[in-house]
Amino acid sequence: MANADLRMLMDDLKKIIHGNHQLLINNNPLIISKRPQFQLLYQELGSIIQTLFGIHEDHHHQHHELEKVRDIKKRFKDVAKEAQDTIDLFLSDATLTTIKLSL
Repeated sequence: MANADLRMLMDDLKKIIHGNHQLLINNNPLIISKRPQFQLLYQELGSIIQTLFGIHEDHHHQHHELEKVRDIKKRFKDVAKEAQDTIDLFLSDATLTTIKLSL
């Protein structure tokens, strides 16, 4: 997952949390009930992103420490991609539920 993908994940979480004037998100009881969890996820991911990607690989770090950091970054990106996929599925299900309820 590239940094652009991480930004997209964070943007998607913001949309869920704040609604961004999207009626299907703002009026969906399923989304409304889960907003506190999405807010917590957003805060935690933001903190991890800031910590992991704020680390600069300079010559003062030993090689094995840099390898650990690279491994953690890769694992984090994998987990963030899974979170993005889960959010996409959640939003699709929530949208379908809202559409069915309005028919």
